[in-house]
Parts: sequence; structure tokens; C-alpha cells
Amino acid sequence: MRLQIRVDHRSVEFFAGADLGGLVGERHSFPL
Repeated sequence: MRLQIRVDHRSVEFFAGADLGGLVGERHSFPL
């Protein structure tokens, strides 16, 4: 299991997924 948080100047993205190349998981994006 891994958690990634990516922030750019328009949104914040949280991605939590299994270590299967990132193909399985769920992604949540929040506009800023």
C-alpha cells in the first residue's frame, strides 16, 4: 500500500493504491 500526495497550483491530488504499478487504487482530486 502506498499513498501519494501531489500538489500543483490548481489542485491537490491524493492517490492511494496497491503496489501493482499504480493501476489498482483510488484517486481523489480537490480543486484549489
